[in-house]
Amino acid sequence: MALIACKGQILGTPGGGPVPVDAGQLQPGQTFVFEAVAPRIYVSKVKNVLIGQAATEDEIAAVEKDPTALRGLVDGWYVTDDAQGKFFVFFQKAFQQTQFVTNDFLDQGGVPGSGSGGIQNLFMTNLSESFARTAKKFVQEDEPFTQTATTHSFMMTPELMSLYLAIDQFTPDITWPNGTNTFQSFATYYGHKPTKEDFANATKQNCQWPGGLDANGDSATGRSCYLHFPVDAAFSCTVPQQDAATGKVKQNSDGSTLTLSVSYNETALKVADVRGTMGLVYGSVPIQGSAGPTKVGACALALPIPVDAVVLDPSVAPYPSDPNLYAKDLAAMKARYKIIFPFNHTFDPTGSAIPATSEWADGWRMVKIRPPNSGEQVTPFWDLPTLRNATELVVNTPRVGYFTTPAFFANWPTNTSNQSRDVTNQMLIVGVGKSINPVDKGVGAVLDDGSDNDHSDPFSPCYSCHQIMDPMRESFRKYFDYTYHRQTNTQFKLASFDFVFQGETSKGLSSMDDLATSLINHPFYANAWVQKLCYYAASAPCSEDDPEYLRVAKVFKDSGYSFHALVRELYTSPLITGAVTSKTLTDRGEVVSILRQDHFCTSLTSRLKLTANLCASAAGSTQAIKANIPADAYTRGAEAPVLSTDPSVFYRSAAEGLCNAAATATVDVKIGSDTSKSFYQSAKKDDAINDMVQRVMGISSGDASAAPLAKLLQDHYTAAIAKKATPSDALKSTFVAACLSPSSIGMGM
Repeated sequence: MALIACKGQILGTPGGGPVPVDAGQLQPGQTFVFEAVAPRIYVSKVKNVLIGQAATEDEIAAVEKDPTALRGLVDGWYVTDDAQGKFFVFFQKAFQQTQFVTNDFLDQGGVPGSGSGGIQNLFMTNLSESFARTAKKFVQEDEPFTQTATTHSFMMTPELMSLYLAIDQFTPDITWPNGTNTFQSFATYYGHKPTKEDFANATKQNCQWPGGLDANGDSATGRSCYLHFPVDAAFSCTVPQQDAATGKVKQNSDGSTLTLSVSYNETALKVADVRGTMGLVYGSVPIQGSAGPTKVGACALALPIPVDAVVLDPSVAPYPSDPNLYAKDLAAMKARYKIIFPFNHTFDPTGSAIPATSEWADGWRMVKIRPPNSGEQVTPFWDLPTLRNATELVVNTPRVGYFTTPAFFANWPTNTSNQSRDVTNQMLIVGVGKSINPVDKGVGAVLDDGSDNDHSDPFSPCYSCHQIMDPMRESFRKYFDYTYHRQTNTQFKLASFDFVFQGETSKGLSSMDDLATSLINHPFYANAWVQKLCYYAASAPCSEDDPEYLRVAKVFKDSGYSFHALVRELYTSPLITGAVTSKTLTDRGEVVSILRQDHFCTSLTSRLKLTANLCASAAGSTQAIKANIPADAYTRGAEAPVLSTDPSVFYRSAAEGLCNAAATATVDVKIGSDTSKSFYQSAKKDDAINDMVQRVMGISSGDASAAPLAKLLQDHYTAAIAKKATPSDALKSTFVAACLSPSSIGMGM
């Protein structure tokens, strides 16, 4: 069966006849020819958008008898796991918490782990899921949706909690010579040399000079602070003696290295800042500086890491990097040495230590983030035993709503030129659905030093934008520096800021909470979320001056911003169903779109009752195939999401690939040598084909086209057998034909 799909809208010209055009725009001289969509079509459309399944004959009959019955059906579908799973993906993108890579977090201190695998992948997944899980929890508990902008509580795992805390404690030290972006030491951050209590007894703290040991095995002076980690058994090793003043290795009269045997039951590792410790906790030792390996404490090079991975410190003289210098001791120690952390994970002798727990996936809970009270310490980031039971974090950096998450900041970095203007604009796009536009004349002052004429010239096209943007962007500058760490510059910390946008004015604001309140009180807030769901369900915008669009937005607002009420009202509205005409349909036509990745993968997974999402579990070639099925996305400065609505040869090929993967997962699947429990069995091919018509193609049993379609699939199976295909392969081919039908991979038909 060939792929057949409509393109764009159903339109007409004054002379009659349909004219296909790109979705969402009528051409001059064209008029929309309205034809009411029947319940048999729109009930299936709404159910597919909500939970990825086809409508049953009973559901269609109920709405044919009473159109208001759709409201009850939507309520029932809304509370299912399938619907909540689809909204979870919608929230990830609507709140712009995806589309980043590990390098995008470097400004914030980086993501622990090496390369792009293991720990790093787990952190990246947690970062992209956290706020979507937060929004989903508000929705499931029918809390006001406005909390997504005002909340101080977020869904987090213990590991993600430790990362948030580490970012808070990564404060860049802008006084470092030559402008090097290093990070403050623990002593600088806490205001004193860390004590054992500071580390919650999880580690032992000692301060010593990294220049080496004197003849008694003691540090030469007290200067920098280091963490000590226990080992499972006492040991001794031979270490070179180093001159504390020059950093040079001491030598015997014959030129050999002067050494010292040291007994040790713990090791001191040079980790004077937060970033280094974060790497240790999650199984890696970071490289700091560029001066070469330095000797730190006793047996530093007996650590279970390569010799060339010893922590560097540009503030001290380089220690000889000859790998043979410690070869004997290193080989002897690696076999039995490990660093045991207090959260029951150990440093593997190979140097990796991925936690062998399910916390990354199962440890989610709602956690409140608040500033410290007078004299109160921030929460230690390394103390995972405590974090496992924590429901509150004490930090110095404000975390308010979707627009202060590390994921949002990773998407929209800033610098000395941009100065948080970009992140301010993206905050508006998410919250009120509008971008700052030159036609909107601002009244604020352009905060520029005059060096950039594009900003400060009143006659430049940029000027009016900056009159709006600059007073508002001060909200981010007040609390965050250019790397999105806590602001330490008093010039900004004492400043107030204004929210002036699209006719709404709030002046003299002093906190991120004030900014969040201004967002949710803006008259465009409710409209923005109606529009986002219009794009999601209809693959095109709703007309913002459509009385029906405005009615749905009012219902949302009057419900106390209940997301459930919004979904019920919009998904039963003619804006989505097309059951009656509306200004939106007159303006744009009825859009028939391909199923994009966010809908397609869920649909196949849900209809076939697969245990894992077909695309999420896809690997190898299937993963590459999935990449060619367009997914909803967002881009810088754009109010509308990036949507693909038309089929292409690439889509056709990728869809066939996923349908093949689904066929393999459902047809004659063996458990041992037994296929009797397979979803579809070639031994029962007639039952399988009839089910494919209803389940895969979405054609209910009472539809007039059900029997002819079943006949087409039977003919396909027979033709495959005639070509010497096995019954199993013939049924898989038949499944793919059903899977590629317009009613299967189309939306709105």
